[in-house]
Amino acid sequence: GKKRQRKGKKKVDELTNVWIVKPAALSNRGFGIQVVSEIQHVADMIEPASKRNRGGFIVQKYIERPLLIHGRKFDIRCYLLLVADPKTGLPHAYEYREGYIRTSSTRYSLSPRSRKNRMIHLTNDAVQNKGDNFGKYEAGNKLSYDGFQEYLTESRSAPAGWVRGTMAPRIHEVLTEVVKAVRPHINPRRRRKCFELLGVDFMVTEALDLVLIEVNSNPCLEFSSPYLEQLIPSLIEDTMQVTVDRLFPPPAADAPCTRASAAAAEALRIATQANRFVPLELDE
Repeated sequence: GKKRQRKGKKKVDELTNVWIVKPAALSNRGFGIQVVSEIQHVADMIEPASKRNRGGFIVQKYIERPLLIHGRKFDIRCYLLLVADPKTGLPHAYEYREGYIRTSSTRYSLSPRSRKNRMIHLTNDAVQNKGDNFGKYEAGNKLSYDGFQEYLTESRSAPAGWVRGTMAPRIHEVLTEVVKAVRPHINPRRRRKCFELLGVDFMVTEALDLVLIEVNSNPCLEFSSPYLEQLIPSLIEDTMQVTVDRLFPPPAADAPCTRASAAAAEALRIATQANRFVPLELDE
């Protein structure tokens, strides 16, 4: 019994008082994010009225034991599409089936000296692409879901099929609950012809627990890696199909049309069948 108690105490003592503070708005690209361990540091960031008026701050307990890729931190970027109902203005929500992994290019550490090293703790492109090791380990510091699964299988960090069989369904569940929680407050003026694409970030702990980190407006759509050169154009095309193309549908099959417009309608039909947006079930 005493041996187990000592072992458990050691595990608790390994945790440190580390927090991450970020602006509630305008934190895209890693702007204004800091890793801190002293309450006075937090107070200095959030107390001035001029800073509070920007939209406030989010203070989160830092995930101290994240799952790592070759000893480096990563997070998961996926996409959530909100589309106003053309009759009621209430949002419908869709999850994109493909996302990607954003990696750090510096070995993970939580030592006091390392806490100010943004290359360790922030995976945003705007931070990582300024580092000497950007792209050294993964092209553009990115992995596809399938590439992530390959690493997990090879390193024995997770079972085969974990990404598609466990992680992806859990992301779907969390996104559904997120939208349900705020749905009455989305599009309060009930505009009927609007949409928004959001970037949603998750992390995975070393115990393989999926943790929601944040939801971002105006997500980065840059071609910052070979994989994103494929993913982003498909994402934009699929977004247009779910939003704009539904307001301006192609001609009916029996409507007179030119050969060019008929070909365009057929191309749209084929593309729509391959659309990778999955609706979230929001109604009880």
